Amino acid sequence: MDNGFTRLEKTSFDAYNESEVLVTAVRRYYDRYGYYPESVLADKIYRNRNNINYCIARGIRLSGPALGRPKKNEIRDKQLEYKDNADCVEVERSFSQLKRCFAWAYSQRNGKIQH
Repeated sequence: MDNGFTRLEKTSFDAYNESEVLVTAVRRYYDRYGYYPESVLADKIYRNRNNINYCIARGIRLSGPALGRPKKNEIRDKQLEYKDNADCVEVERSFSQLKRCFAWAYSQRNGKIQH
């Protein structure tokens, strides 16, 4: 989200692995603003070794749990995890609203009125 606006980086009706879009989306962000984002809120599918290493190399915090088993003496920032989760819910809500709006508009254009 960018000041209340959602930016879609890729749409496709073909099957593809969403995790492959992260690097391209971050590069586009850099091209638009001239700096990398402080953090990336992502679903679990985006947390693979390539994406994690890419973000670490650029000082980007990739939200979500670490890969593998939790470490015994790991100290987690629960407030940060809660905020990331709340922000993810907000983003997912905006996607849901977009899907409903576009589905409604599509059904109106094609004479398929659904209530």
